[in-house]
Amino acid sequence: MYGLHSIRGFPLHRYLLAAALAAATPAGAQRPRVVTGQPAALAGYVAERVGDSALRPVKDAEVMDLITHLVAITDAMGAFRLEGVESGWHLVTIRRLGYRPVTTGVALAPNETTDLDLLLARELRQLDTMRVLARRTEGGTAFVRRMNTGMGSYITRAEIERRQAHSAEDVLLGMAGLQLDRVTGEMYFPRNEYRSANNGGSTCSKPALLLDGAPVRFALGMRDIPASSIAAIEVYKSAATVPPELRTENAACGLIAVWTRVPGQ
Repeated sequence: MYGLHSIRGFPLHRYLLAAALAAATPAGAQRPRVVTGQPAALAGYVAERVGDSALRPVKDAEVMDLITHLVAITDAMGAFRLEGVESGWHLVTIRRLGYRPVTTGVALAPNETTDLDLLLARELRQLDTMRVLARRTEGGTAFVRRMNTGMGSYITRAEIERRQAHSAEDVLLGMAGLQLDRVTGEMYFPRNEYRSANNGGSTCSKPALLLDGAPVRFALGMRDIPASSIAAIEVYKSAATVPPELRTENAACGLIAVWTRVPGQ
């Protein structure tokens, strides 16, 4: 029997916070304002849901800050801590084999440790180890297959390096007609000729975003994804051109898929 302060070893306040974070943040949500350039740290727990209410810590999950490329590994209690970072807006991705990756934005407060608690969901489909390893270097063999169909627009790691891009924004600007929303930092199709039945026939503009195959459900500026962390990018201008394995409920107006890598590998 467990006390009021924990559920299967997971602190109760962390459970409540993680449950709240599991709800999708509106895509148009504004970022919190935060002082940048000051010492900061990030710490938290990673867990999976077991049954209707209990949580189980996820050990050996990789927590990577895509801005600084710093990595932490969760311990037996699912805890992690990232130090040596600066305050400001950061993009964090959490991966573990057998679970769907999660990416989220977090504002790190200056001169203190910011809490970040996340729930991972089991990956239902059978994963191929070779394919997962390949994804880190060039988007994987599935990326090559999709590129050969010609249904979308594609950028490889070699092309990113040739362009000497600094961020995903530099890579995407002008790709397949994409333009930049200078208020949110997100990309959109200004004159997309395709219409969305889900939008009552209105003209589409804002594509869905996948990061390593996982839907991003918060406002994410493309300049927040450093080019050094990108393995490959795919852009599809309409739901009809999105491959079945990449389809998500928000892809009625097209889709951008970004595949990341560990710099130097």
